[in-house]
Amino acid sequence: MDEISKDYLEVMVRRKQDDMRIVKIVCISCKPALGKDENFMSTLLRYKLRVLYGNGESAIKHVLVKSLPEKHEHAQFLQENSFFKNEIHMYSKILRDMKVLMEEFQDKRDTLWCELIGYKPYHKLLLQDLKDQQFYPLDRRENVDMDHARFILKSLARFHTMGAVLLQRNLIRRAEFDPFNMGKEKFAECIFQNCLIVLAKAIRRSWGSEWASTADRMEKDAYKVYDKMTEMLKYDSKRFNVINHGDTWTNNVLFKHVEDTKIPSGVRFVDFQVSHLNSFVWDVTYFIYTSLKPTLRRENYKELMNTYYNSLNYNLKYYNYPESGIPTMEHLLEEMKRVRYWAMLVNLTLYPILSSDVEEPFDMDKALNNKDNPEAGINVKVFESPNCKEMIKDDIKDFVDEGLI
Repeated sequence: MDEISKDYLEVMVRRKQDDMRIVKIVCISCKPALGKDENFMSTLLRYKLRVLYGNGESAIKHVLVKSLPEKHEHAQFLQENSFFKNEIHMYSKILRDMKVLMEEFQDKRDTLWCELIGYKPYHKLLLQDLKDQQFYPLDRRENVDMDHARFILKSLARFHTMGAVLLQRNLIRRAEFDPFNMGKEKFAECIFQNCLIVLAKAIRRSWGSEWASTADRMEKDAYKVYDKMTEMLKYDSKRFNVINHGDTWTNNVLFKHVEDTKIPSGVRFVDFQVSHLNSFVWDVTYFIYTSLKPTLRRENYKELMNTYYNSLNYNLKYYNYPESGIPTMEHLLEEMKRVRYWAMLVNLTLYPILSSDVEEPFDMDKALNNKDNPEAGINVKVFESPNCKEMIKDDIKDFVDEGLI
């Protein structure tokens, strides 16, 4: 992994933070920005910079550096599928255009993303450290409560609105975006397909004999994941299409809170590596099925949909989106039903992994290297735990009744 030079950092920090008082960086240290099992895609380091000002005073600055992982297969997969190129494009053009749009409409609300400090095509990004502004992730194992879920859905609706406006004005083109990376063949087969196979094995071994037929159907259907994803992801210009963040789960949403409370007061979305252009329901489905406890989602589904829709409707009108193009609540619910298979997929595969307290629940490099040996990269203990069964068993019954399994 190539090093970041002091000279390069000095130029980037001065330029982006508009701080020409900085004479030089005196020393640099770095450490992982996230704990073990908190980040599955890239290498993320937090750089601590001691800078010297012209008046002789010094200060501490922080920068996040996101790089390709060291393991070859994993790094090659990210490069071949333009993960870093996609994220750099989002920060350097799309999010910049959204900020211009906010200025045009005098939208004084905070932006919904961190600042890009610099990048090296196409393998490294230097990003603002949101901890300096008191933004922190929630505990992925505890999932998101309703207060935070409402905040996220309102903010997601605003993000989707800006993308829809840019698309309606022809300021972005479909050709600018790669197809959704999670729907590509290798990801679909090595991750989703194999997670379903491992889940089926866990069900047979530890869930009881009454679940055996469900496990058999699940394993048989697992081999159809890629085809079904391909069909669902077909682009239709008649749908209400937006720029989807693509990976809206707990760790990719950072919160600021009212001092000494758990009341959210600000939010930032991070990690735009799999952003894509498609129907607005892809992000909504992904978030509520990967980041909320299933009982909470099931009990509050109508409120969650209303929260998102009301914010979307408000923001589209705020940004003067043509009334004739604003989707109805019925449209939202129909689209959610159309991608119901996506809900099943992320709920039964990613959700147990992303909220697991099992050590080393998932290894991306091993998963990519062992398509024919699913358990090499996917820890079967995740799905054998009593907690996992309790979390997803009712949803599985619904998915069976609906013919999705």
